[in-house]
Order: sequence, then C-alpha cells, then structure tokens
Amino acid sequence: MDILKGIYKEFDWFIWGLVGLAFIWYLTGGTNSPDAHGGAYLKPPAPLDSGEAYGKYYAGSDGYGKTELDLPDYPSIFLRNASSDLSTFFISTKPVPKTPVASSLFAKNLAFDGTAGPKKDVDEEYVRVIASEKAKAPISISGFTLAGDSLDSSVAIPKAVNSLVLGTTGAKTDIVLAPGGRALISSERSPIGTSFRANMCTGYLDQFQTYTPALRDDCPEPAEELAHVGLDSDQTCKDFVEKLPRCRIYQGTYPSNISASCKAFIVNKLNYNACAIDHRNDANYLKDEWRVFLDQPKELWDDKSDIIRLLDDKGKTVDSLIY
Repeated sequence: MDILKGIYKEFDWFIWGLVGLAFIWYLTGGTNSPDAHGGAYLKPPAPLDSGEAYGKYYAGSDGYGKTELDLPDYPSIFLRNASSDLSTFFISTKPVPKTPVASSLFAKNLAFDGTAGPKKDVDEEYVRVIASEKAKAPISISGFTLAGDSLDSSVAIPKAVNSLVLGTTGAKTDIVLAPGGRALISSERSPIGTSFRANMCTGYLDQFQTYTPALRDDCPEPAEELAHVGLDSDQTCKDFVEKLPRCRIYQGTYPSNISASCKAFIVNKLNYNACAIDHRNDANYLKDEWRVFLDQPKELWDDKSDIIRLLDDKGKTVDSLIY
C-alpha cells in the first residue's frame, strides 16, 4: 500500500487527468454515443476520391456489425494496468538491504546466534552472541558495541560480575566468552542491578524476578544438600526435602514431625546466596553463559525490520543480522 500511495503522489496529475477524460467521455454518451457506433467512413466521391469505405465497425451492440474497432481500453482498465505496471517497476527497483561486510579479526570466532525478534516491550528484547567452539582462545566482548539502523548511536556492552553474591558489591570484570560460550544481551535494565555470569545457582534468581529468556533451573537438588549439613540420616527430613523443587525458596508450611534442624536447613540453605557460597569453589560452578543488560528505558530495535551490527573495540563489524 505504501508503494501505491507513493505512485499516486508522484503521478496524481496524470491519473486525475485520465479520470477527467473518462468523466467527459461518460457525459457525452460513452458506449451509447452515436459517435462510438459511427460505422465505416466514406472517402469523397469521384473525381475528388474513390468513394470507397474505410475504417471498422465498433463491436458493441447488435446491429452495428461484429468487427472490432481498435480503440483504447476503457479509462478504468487503463488506470489499473498503469498502476500495476508502475507498482511492479518500483518494487523491482527498490533497494534490498545488504548484509554489512564483516571486517573485524574476531569475525571468524564470534557471531550472532539469533534474536528475540521485533518486540514492542524492552524487557522482551535481546540478542544472543556466541563464541565458536573452534576459537583458540577466550574472547572479551566488553567494550564491543551494538548498532542498528534504528539507533542514533551505538550501545556499549558493559562489564559484569563474574561470581555473583546478592547484597554485595561484586567487582565487575570483562565479559569473556570461552570457546562455545555465549552472552544473552538484553536491552532492559537488570532485575538485580548488574550483568552477571551464570552459575549452578542462578536458577534461584527468577523466582521473584522475570528474565527473558528464563534462567536455567539447574541448581543442586535439595536432597543432595542434606549431606553437606549432616542431615542425610534424618529420614523424615529427607523424605520431605526430596519433594521440594530445585532452585526455589520454600514458602509453604511444614509437617508437624519435621525437626527444627531440618527447618533451619530449608530456610538457611535452600536459597541463592547459600548455594553460591557453598559451591563457588566447585569445578563446574561457573557456566559459559553471561546475562548482559544494556539498561535501556525503551526497546532499541525497530518493531518491523532492522539491521543489527556487532562492532569490535575498533568499530569494525564482527557480525550482523537482518530481520
């Protein structure tokens, strides 16, 4: 429709002229006008000319012959055909967005791995960047920027907390992607006030806040934690704890036969901070995933289409995606 509007705006004088001619043609009788059925024409008689008939009959109503007269199409048909031809011309000549050429040295080992797509809400908008499993070394992306056709300026990828403990001011470090690692970069403000590296306990964080996409619920099983506090021999406690979901602070009531030490375990140990402190020295504690937040008040990317670019610290294109 936008293309047709542009056509009519550009050629409105021509189109309205044709409409005016069509209106005059209609007022003078149109197909019912005697001039439209004038039959063949005669040349002047001898000695001025041969007196022969020339021209063709109009193939309209009965009685005027069946031979077609070579007249132009009706104005309405002409206008439709003209609009169609012009639309085809402008569509075929409309420039197609070209994917920006990757010029960064990081281009072979770092790439977009998808987007949440066009969104009308900033807390649902994100892009995902991954490091190739074939990369020979970790890659720091802090200081890289994201740019798009809908942005007036680029947005820098910030630093993040490597080992998160809630309620403390953790030191922020560069976001370093190991080979095969990834960063989920959200446009929204961080629900906890900072970007962070995922770990085996971060599933607790989305119990009371919303993350898009959701955090992985891969925390240690509650029953497995009993052994760390010497309660694995308390069968009543063990039976109750085995029914509790992982990555969730328990907020229900307790059976009357649950011991005080079992209740203390559930309250004090089955939460994010306790999990993080107890397991931060485990070999598999930290994950190769970072949750990055750009702290924007509104969405960055156009709702319908955009070109998003990942630029390195020198402003060169690492990768881009078009939607």
